[in-house]
Amino acid sequence: MSEEPERCWRVGFETNVFLGSSGKSDLLTPDFLVIRCLDSPYQDVRGEDVLLAGEVLSPSNTQTDIEAKKGRYASADIPWYWEVTLAREESAIAIVREYALETAPGLLPAGVHPLRPANYLLTGEWTPDNLNGVETEFPFPLHIPWAELEF
Repeated sequence: MSEEPERCWRVGFETNVFLGSSGKSDLLTPDFLVIRCLDSPYQDVRGEDVLLAGEVLSPSNTQTDIEAKKGRYASADIPWYWEVTLAREESAIAIVREYALETAPGLLPAGVHPLRPANYLLTGEWTPDNLNGVETEFPFPLHIPWAELEF
């Protein structure tokens, strides 16, 4: 890591992320996140420090709330967003979804403009039917067997 300090990452849980470049009034607290190694242990975490933000969704989360929060993460230019959806009838994970940040809108009809400058695109989805568990190469190689996701 000392040879590549830009690839030094830490995993955190329920850590405040301040979305603006200054101030502390605009913040979100993801359920889990991967951040770059900070210079000091008690340094504020800013959106620019976050590689991946994730939320654990329960049946009580509304789609409107989920989309609003996802939009705020995207507006802070956080490159990766993950959602972990809990099963309704059992103590288990139903779905893990991986989203990548799209910073250039796709082709739109003349005169139509996106509401936000950035958006997330679904790039991976895993369920317990995926026998190998969660496997991805982005934002770094990762393999999590379903047995490690049981609770």
